[in-house]
Amino acid sequence: MADDYPLRFARLDEMDRLLEIEREAGTRFVEVGIDDSQFSGMDRTLMAKSIDADRLFVLADEADVPIAFALCETHGDALHLHELGVMPQLQGRGLGRRLLGHVATTARAQGARRVTLTTYRDVSFNGPFYTRYGFVVLPPDTLPNWLAQIRKEEAAAGLDVKPRIAMALDVA
Repeated sequence: MADDYPLRFARLDEMDRLLEIEREAGTRFVEVGIDDSQFSGMDRTLMAKSIDADRLFVLADEADVPIAFALCETHGDALHLHELGVMPQLQGRGLGRRLLGHVATTARAQGARRVTLTTYRDVSFNGPFYTRYGFVVLPPDTLPNWLAQIRKEEAAAGLDVKPRIAMALDVA
């Protein structure tokens, strides 16, 4: 299933496709009472920086078209998973888990101590999903400055419609 799809770095000419995956994956939030219109799309500058730094990973179909992605950025001793997206019709097949494992392996190989992310605490395909794979909730008063800033930006963008949390996975 998940291993049927090649994993590779994203290319600059695929940004529109990755935004399409993000939009389509975001429609699942409607099921849990979150208006998907608040998801304005990944920042193209961040996407380009992540592509240039080999921090945007994709799974591709047989035609080499991306079907899932993991967008990461490096902050201090952490590889921060900014976003993980899987086409809705392919969810539940282990694609997110495979990308998550790759992110952890990449972080470890590059000397990072942990993988971090922010997510919705109670949405089944968010907080509980990451908890199953070893992520733990970080108390708000222990966040490094850069992660506290991400949380502030999320709140300012209106993402705090349901409780959001920061999480980390120790990979050291």
